Amino acid sequence: MDEVDDVIRRVNAREPMPAPELDRARSLLTRHVRSGRPGLAEARVRVAVELERREREGTAGT
Repeated sequence: MDEVDDVIRRVNAREPMPAPELDRARSLLTRHVRSGRPGLAEARVRVAVELERREREGTAGT
C-alpha cells in the first residue's frame, strides 16, 4: 500500500485525528483527487467536514 491508501484507510476508520494530521490528509488527498481511487472522495469529504466542525467549535488546532 502507498501513502494515499494509508491516509484513506486512516480517515475512514473514523477515529479522532489531530488537526495537523487532518491538514496533511487534506493536502495529500487533494493532490491525488484525479486518481479516482476508491474511497478518496469520501475521505476528502470526511476531512473537510471534521475541519469545518472544529473551526465552528473553535477547536481547529486540536
